[in-house]
Amino acid sequence: MRRHVSRTADALLSWSQLEPWRRAGLTLFLLDGLAVILVMSFASTYVPLYALAMGATAFEVGLLSSAHSLGVIGGSALSGRLVAALGDPKRVTLYFGRVWHALSYLLLLAIPFFCTDTVAVRVLIVVYALRTLIGETGVPAWAAFVPTLVPIQIRGRFMSLRSVFKMIALMAIMPLAGAVITGLGGYPFGYQVCFAAMAVLGLAATGFFRRIPDPTPAPEPAVIHEAPVRREAWWRGPFGGFVCGLTVWTLGTALAAPFYVVFMTRNLGLDARAIGLLTALNTAAQLVGFLVLGPQVDRRGNRGTLVVSVALLSLLPLGWLLVRHWTHILPLYVLSGLASAGMNLSSLNLLLELSPEDARAGYAGAYYSLLAAATTIAPLVGSWLFAQGGFRGVVIAGGSGGLVGVAVLAALLIAVPRRTPAGRMMS
Repeated sequence: MRRHVSRTADALLSWSQLEPWRRAGLTLFLLDGLAVILVMSFASTYVPLYALAMGATAFEVGLLSSAHSLGVIGGSALSGRLVAALGDPKRVTLYFGRVWHALSYLLLLAIPFFCTDTVAVRVLIVVYALRTLIGETGVPAWAAFVPTLVPIQIRGRFMSLRSVFKMIALMAIMPLAGAVITGLGGYPFGYQVCFAAMAVLGLAATGFFRRIPDPTPAPEPAVIHEAPVRREAWWRGPFGGFVCGLTVWTLGTALAAPFYVVFMTRNLGLDARAIGLLTALNTAAQLVGFLVLGPQVDRRGNRGTLVVSVALLSLLPLGWLLVRHWTHILPLYVLSGLASAGMNLSSLNLLLELSPEDARAGYAGAYYSLLAAATTIAPLVGSWLFAQGGFRGVVIAGGSGGLVGVAVLAALLIAVPRRTPAGRMMS
């Protein structure tokens, strides 16, 4: 499998000019992505169903979601301190983002053996919060690790290819997991078998990630300044503008996100099967977006891609005002998939480019914490807006808030010099 993945990546990326250690590391990184995306996504998809099977109320399922959000915020904030303590972002990612995520499935699996009914649900909420808190400390550390392995010349293409592999794996495995759970009788045995399988996959991801060679050349050069720059200056400069713009944009666009399903169900009469097919269309559009936009990001830079992508995603809520039939949703889902691919690629690359190299994990942690806080707060505000002005009011507010974030990003990023593939800066 490793040889096949390596040949496929070489054909798409033409990486034969890279050092042998780096090609080996990039292949292992692709395999790691295939395994770890299943481990991370399985919990968010099936743990709420696990809770419902235990007898959780709607309020307790809401608590589970809140526990996850708080865990993301706390774990992201702790990541920089852990990297400073252990001295290596790869080690933090390995221990917390790989080993812990795998072993935590055994804790989830064990709950029905020791607890039942209400007690089991409460223990699940605590375990899930702890799992998220510890596991999320590996995400900013992972972001700090990426530039040491993936050269800037192929970063857009490589990360898009990694995302495509991950999404194909998800599309194949997640429905199969649901069928296994149902076929084995649901709760608890069906879930426990799948949790055990996810633990094994997580340990496989750990093995792939651990074997990635440490870089032999010097790390990617940092941005050169004429004088030493205080930490606060990074927040007053391009990095602060980038984070501020995306936080405002997230607050705006996330206002309406929970209510699209409500509109499709109540106003258009769509059932779960139809909504699932629309989601599959969105996923397919993302796959196309990753394949098309990866090379564009490498050639033309990240700023334009990010601004155009978030502008499109900001206009899409307003597009829902024109929906009168389910067929009108199709172009919205296609554009959303394409734009989401561009936004994900360019935002990660800009995070790596604009954050200081010697403290990247801490800055990435602050970035992820602020976005997680925005996605936690926005639905609460959106619920109030929906109660006051209905679906029309919340999508107008969502689109308007998103466009304000786009304006902030465009104003603060267009004038910033762009780093060349060699690591220098250019106008």
